[in-house]
Amino acid sequence: MARLRLLCRGSGITDVTAASAATVRLSPLTLPDSAQVRLKRMYPGAHYRATTATVQVPIPRAGGLGAPRIRDVELVQMVADLITALAGKPRQHIGITNPSPPGEDGRGRNTTIKERQP
Repeated sequence: MARLRLLCRGSGITDVTAASAATVRLSPLTLPDSAQVRLKRMYPGAHYRATTATVQVPIPRAGGLGAPRIRDVELVQMVADLITALAGKPRQHIGITNPSPPGEDGRGRNTTIKERQP
């Protein structure tokens, strides 16, 4: 979330909300004509309102028709991809960068449970 906040701050976006269970709203975001065309091409159901400087994008589904919508890290990554695409920047990975290997708690301590030998 902190990386997404920094990305939003760098783009001048102060408000990212889930307008409903199916859409994400970003504002303020002023888009030139080229970015508006890119938005419609990449997210066909998206809407840009110039008067309120708001972009509303449908949250994609995890699979085919009837599948649940993406959430958690995938949703954060989708919003980051949207912001970078509209700014004309390369994609940035927002997810967990250094996950703990199995058996460690994130602080380097071994948490693997070993069975006692008789």
